[in-house]
Amino acid sequence: MKILFAIHQLDYADHIAISYLSAIAKELKHSTYFCVFEHQDFLEEIEKIRPEVIAYSANLMGFGEMVEKNRAAKAEYEFGSILGGPQATF
Repeated sequence: MKILFAIHQLDYADHIAISYLSAIAKELKHSTYFCVFEHQDFLEEIEKIRPEVIAYSANLMGFGEMVEKNRAAKAEYEFGSILGGPQATF
């Protein structure tokens, strides 16, 4: 399975959970990818990778953009999506 991890931006906050989840997925023979909205074109990444699952890590900053990008991607591609991170916990 191809799993794309997506976040809004890289900054001072530690995203170590993504690294842990990616490592576990790789141990289970899945392929993992990483996309930062601030630096990459999300739809281009989906076109290139064709993930079966997109795992979003969201905090308050960029959450609305993340929801909109997911809606746009769902309109064009078929994949499962899951949300984690501080915003989902809150």
